[in-house]
Amino acid sequence: MAEEEKSIFFPDDSHKLWSFGDTRTYQRLSSNSSGFLRQLFIVNIVFWAAFLIYFVLTASQPFAVQPLLLAVLLLPSIFLSLYVLVALRSAERKRLKLRASGFIIYAPLSQDVFNEHCIDFDQVRSLRLALHKRHFLPEEECLIIERRDGRSLVIPFEEVLTDIRRSDFMARLSAYRPGLLDLSEAPALPGEGGPSFTELWLHDFATQGTRESLGLLPAGASLKEGSYTVDGIIGGGGQGNAYLAEGPNGTVVLKEYVLPVYRGTRLFEDLSARFFAEAKLLSALDHRAIVKLLDHFVEDSRGYLVLEFVEGPSLKELVEKEGAQPLSTVISVGKDLSAALLYLHGRFPAVVHRDLSPDNVILREDGSACIVDFNVARELERDSRTAVVGKQAYMPPEQFRGKPCPQSDLYALGATLYFLAVGQDPPPLTNLSPFEDAAEARSKDPGFAEFDEIVRGLTRLNLEKRIRSADLVYEKLSRLALKRRES
Repeated sequence: MAEEEKSIFFPDDSHKLWSFGDTRTYQRLSSNSSGFLRQLFIVNIVFWAAFLIYFVLTASQPFAVQPLLLAVLLLPSIFLSLYVLVALRSAERKRLKLRASGFIIYAPLSQDVFNEHCIDFDQVRSLRLALHKRHFLPEEECLIIERRDGRSLVIPFEEVLTDIRRSDFMARLSAYRPGLLDLSEAPALPGEGGPSFTELWLHDFATQGTRESLGLLPAGASLKEGSYTVDGIIGGGGQGNAYLAEGPNGTVVLKEYVLPVYRGTRLFEDLSARFFAEAKLLSALDHRAIVKLLDHFVEDSRGYLVLEFVEGPSLKELVEKEGAQPLSTVISVGKDLSAALLYLHGRFPAVVHRDLSPDNVILREDGSACIVDFNVARELERDSRTAVVGKQAYMPPEQFRGKPCPQSDLYALGATLYFLAVGQDPPPLTNLSPFEDAAEARSKDPGFAEFDEIVRGLTRLNLEKRIRSADLVYEKLSRLALKRRES
């Protein structure tokens, strides 16, 4: 039997009831709602109860005539209550997802049943932003979709922006279907200036049809009108590379995203979304233990993130060269990383790194640690399931199930500290004990037993038993560091 087609909005919390044309109807699995038909029944019961009370108190006709009148009124009452329910539901919040092929619109029918309407761009005759009055609601800015078959759909633009920012929506729509959106009737927004950077780079991706430079950039290559000069490649593969380069203020790292030259493909959509997500995320972060985004631009159908050059070895390189590290170094790194995670998890929405590991942490010359790769980091959303990403030895069970949370990063932190203390990758999905696996000389270090307890608490497989927040980790490591200094 073919796999059931999943909902775009609630893929793991719904099942499809039926589909008709470009509309699919789903039922939420987790909802405790009484359902649409039951609500319709309750509305009718209330209507008839009120009607009968009024009729009995005011009727002047013989009682024998009343059943006939009731039968005549029955059908109109059902249609009237159905209209009331539909009108009330039409006033509820909708949502919209923008894809390279068109729109997917979420429309609730009840608390547990909803429709998803799929509208391809080829089916749209016109698309405009304008002030519009719906039913008895006040006039507001709406997205008006007029289809070629004569039907139209009006969605308050505030609801369109539930899952995407205004500038991002405009930029992506401009990239996918340039010129489709008519803004001539759109109300002016206070403080709204020219196009955002996101709009510019998406427009550049959308209008490219060829690529001048193929393969790796050679040393000496100039980018952004001479602002950056490539020194050499650091590493890469797949859909991008990392280069060392010279910029206006010294040495930087250029992280490259190689985009398809033709828009509208699934690959184009996925890669441009990844580039945009990482640029957006890093531009909002400012912490001493997190690499800084200095600039970002588009050139020759490639997106570039200009990152702070953090000089020093990765934790992986450090251990490969020197072996397991002294406990003082491990504690210092743990404090830096737990402070960074406290900052990320404390944002709204919380940012989950999902790939914290020795490869992605660099030890600066002054001994402080810095997280340098946010390629798969993401802001946590409700009702969301994610692709399984990360390194197997550093992933907790819930991340394998596609349900990462802030505590997932804490498991990765514990596994990273284990790696530093023991000198080898931890076994996957294990409540780790560096005390048992470290060399005897290191395990006799004062404070190692307490450190072992911290790592055990970080790598509990059961979320309820795992250390619950990064601030607790920081406090435990700080107390341990203080005890060691005093002893």
